[in-house]
Amino acid sequence: MSISIQEMFTIGIGPSSSHTVGPMRASKQYLEYLQEHSNTAECVRIKIELFGSLAHTGLGHGTDYAILMGLLSLEPGTVVPIQGRQRVDRLINQQTLSLNKDHNIHFDFKRDLLYDLKTLLPGHANGMRFSAYDEGGLCLLSRCYYSVGGGFIHDEDSLDRPAIAE
Repeated sequence: MSISIQEMFTIGIGPSSSHTVGPMRASKQYLEYLQEHSNTAECVRIKIELFGSLAHTGLGHGTDYAILMGLLSLEPGTVVPIQGRQRVDRLINQQTLSLNKDHNIHFDFKRDLLYDLKTLLPGHANGMRFSAYDEGGLCLLSRCYYSVGGGFIHDEDSLDRPAIAE
């Protein structure tokens, strides 16, 4: 696996790229995956579960804000942290997440972003699961991601391949 110098020294929010840059990329990638593989018009809820190290230390490392920035389609290397934080605060206060330009869903920060302190996903200690639900509570699309360090991520299908750094 070859890594360019630009991938090695990625600009991003901190303090820990495995707790911020990776989760931010994962949430943005999940939203794009959802838009490609599901009817987002049916989606009324997105639930995010953090496992392992992300669940235990993510709150102190800003993982929650990083994930929400990714769901707002912000990029780690270009986001102005204060502006990203303001947009996340707006999302939390207004409880509305835009899945695309014409479909907004209710998002309750305390209900929809969960810290599972007991479960470890099999792929890595920094695991996340994103799930979209319809009005009847049926899961439309669920996907696991792993933040493997340095801002690199794996999804559940790429654990045996080099990590993704967009």
